[in-house]
Amino acid sequence: MQLDEQQLVQLKSDITELARASVHPHYRHLQDADVHTKTSATDLVTVVDQDIEQQLTDRLRAQYPHATVIGEEAVSQNPQLIEYLDESELTFVIDPIDGTWNFAHGVSVFGVMVAVLSEGRCQHALLYDPIMDDWQQATLGQGAFYEDSRAQQRPIHVSDRGGIAQLRGFVPLYNFNQAMQLHLAPQLAGFARIMEFGCSCFEYRLLNEGAVDFIIAPDPKIWDHAPGQLILSEAGGYSCFSDGEAYHPGRHRGILLAANNLETWQVLMDHFRLV
Repeated sequence: MQLDEQQLVQLKSDITELARASVHPHYRHLQDADVHTKTSATDLVTVVDQDIEQQLTDRLRAQYPHATVIGEEAVSQNPQLIEYLDESELTFVIDPIDGTWNFAHGVSVFGVMVAVLSEGRCQHALLYDPIMDDWQQATLGQGAFYEDSRAQQRPIHVSDRGGIAQLRGFVPLYNFNQAMQLHLAPQLAGFARIMEFGCSCFEYRLLNEGAVDFIIAPDPKIWDHAPGQLILSEAGGYSCFSDGEAYHPGRHRGILLAANNLETWQVLMDHFRLV
């Protein structure tokens, strides 16, 4: 099941409205009481995350009474929400503020991520920058696009770079366990650039438009990766788990390697010895 054009426009309008109402007044004006920790001192949630997720969830449930709505903050309280992903005809996956640590510390590298799934397969994806008011978006089988604040669109494509010396990528060492950190760190020399943003939304945006060439991610959460993965695929990229299994939104264990093409994926698999 796919949404029609009018429904997609309404979804984007809702996201924009809620972000303007909640993000803009709080950005760089959060109080201590507005920020809380979840699993660690660096795993944060703010009143803005909670407000956007709750309001968007309420709107989607009113518009689509039979749909399943999966929000990052809701799942942190009730992990069973994602168990029936493959059985739902229509599922909305929401990351209300991806890059919460950045947002909470006044760094403008954060975004809103939304995926629309049908029976476990991603149909639509939206990556929204509430500061610049622009998007990356895709519908399955229809290509990937950038849209600016005036609703002007252009197609986007991954890079064609190859070879370790030319490659740029995201390797979030702190997300891996200590053994993998020690395994990966010595192998980062020789690349053109290695980065880490703490924000899947912007990491995928750079990969999907060809500014970087790969992302390595351990234990990918659905809200962090489902939207970016669809846009990557529609932009011509390639993604697979290190054990060879194709990406599926319901899988959240293992090492996911997303790249500009299959050849780069294989070069990186060999270089990092991920098998």
